[in-house]
Amino acid sequence: MYLKLVLEEVGELVLKFDNKELYEKLHQYVPFESEVHVWKEEIYFKTPLDYTPKKYVSRLEKGSVAYWRPGRALCVFYGISQPYSKVEKVGLVVGIPSYLRSVKEGSKVRVKEYEHHDAALEEIKFLRDRGIEAVSRLDEEGNICICMSIGLEEYTLGLEVVKEEYGYYIETDSVFKFTNSLEDIALVTRLKHKISSISEDVRVDLNEDNWLVISSTADMEREDLYNKIMFTVKAFKALMETLRDY
Repeated sequence: MYLKLVLEEVGELVLKFDNKELYEKLHQYVPFESEVHVWKEEIYFKTPLDYTPKKYVSRLEKGSVAYWRPGRALCVFYGISQPYSKVEKVGLVVGIPSYLRSVKEGSKVRVKEYEHHDAALEEIKFLRDRGIEAVSRLDEEGNICICMSIGLEEYTLGLEVVKEEYGYYIETDSVFKFTNSLEDIALVTRLKHKISSISEDVRVDLNEDNWLVISSTADMEREDLYNKIMFTVKAFKALMETLRDY
């Protein structure tokens, strides 16, 4: 059960719903447009749906999608901040929620039906056959990206794959902003040593906004893509273990 958000600063973002009742009721109004509000590391926007939650929570993990009854709003959490008041968790972002950092207060969001992009169908089928729930989205520049959220023991990891003429580029969600301080350099040096044996194509990297990520490359063979995704996940787990011990 998916819906798609379209935001000027991000492009498309795919939401997966695990609350069937809310999804079916909300789906009756799709497509619709709303105005985004930004609060800490959360965006939320009013929906046409008047829904009474069955189970309220006050703690959510990064990437969670929730319904906030007082504002009849969908809330998407992209960092460590928590809801202002209790909400019902109804789903999660498939892919990288941190892209929402660039969304501005008052910008428009369109909620639409989700459909796979044709150019990513073969990769999506291949990955799903191997147990990875992949979807696709258009980024703000119109590039087709393959998105995944992989459940680990303590968190859900968002990843994205971009298909190029020469192969695939894989990147995880970001962890923290790199400041070039001695502490950050020491942490990265330790992490590079820790993941050096996983794969020569998996590396500690920065995204375009200077946030620390794990990235990798794969050739055009689908099996190599799957293997590099698994190596990237393993390296990200090593990153989180390093942070816990730091």
